[in-house]
Amino acid sequence: INKVQGQGAEDPPLVGEYFSSDMIICVIDDPKLDEIIDAIASVACTGTKGDGKVFVTPIDDAFDICTKKRGTTSI
Repeated sequence: INKVQGQGAEDPPLVGEYFSSDMIICVIDDPKLDEIIDAIASVACTGTKGDGKVFVTPIDDAFDICTKKRGTTSI
């Protein structure tokens, strides 16, 4: 979980005003993707603007520096 700040896409932009939020990064198996997105949406949606976004991107590989393991065994 990372603390982040942003201005959003307001019209007009709120220059100099930042909103604090949290960014959560998850690495999950593809078969669980829809289930996890649904779970996030069910608890994070307040019905107001700014509830957040879920971005889905493929992870081609993972590498643990200390153990030298690769792929899913490194996670």
